[in-house]
Amino acid sequence: MSQKNDKESSFKRECLKFEAKRKAFHSGVFFLPFLYWLFGRTLLLTLAVFGLFCIAFLEYWRLHDENFFFNRFAREEEQDKIANYVAFFSSVFICIILFEEYVVVAAVIMAGAGDAFAALGGISLGRHQLPFTQKKTIEGAIFGASTAFIVGWLLMQFYDDLTLIAVILGSLVIPLTDMILSEKPKNVFLGDNFWNPLLIAVIIWILTLL
Repeated sequence: MSQKNDKESSFKRECLKFEAKRKAFHSGVFFLPFLYWLFGRTLLLTLAVFGLFCIAFLEYWRLHDENFFFNRFAREEEQDKIANYVAFFSSVFICIILFEEYVVVAAVIMAGAGDAFAALGGISLGRHQLPFTQKKTIEGAIFGASTAFIVGWLLMQFYDDLTLIAVILGSLVIPLTDMILSEKPKNVFLGDNFWNPLLIAVIIWILTLL
């Protein structure tokens, strides 16, 4: 029994390390407020277009070269198809086009941080399966929603237009997309990495109009 537990613990540690490396890409979203401050919306949009072209080029390279550096961060199901980070940054790009600064910053950072901690919390502490899913856990969903809420609440101190109800409802997007959207969508643009930032942004924007 002890040997079995050791194997499970070792496997969990490896999964945690791998997922932490993947989610490190999401940490870049924390620089978004500074990019707005430095460049403004128009120049930031131009930089975002350039960034998407770079991501598309790197992804094409990754899919055609199994030894490419980024392949070490791809899950098994992503080895022969577009990776989730492409969907996430595409969603960020759309948010920048459609919404004001405070909406974009709140939605993207809440989504990025919430998704990262949902995965890390689920791997390290997950015990109970989230309804309608096979691999997601209730513990991971709680970690994700709580992290998104904390981040949103902190951003409220800098953006007066960001309300508490918007932060609460926005943070609930994380567990809801985990349950509703497929864990292995045929197309990454149907998964939570694409929809989380957009849905949170729409919620914040609608509540601003009310």
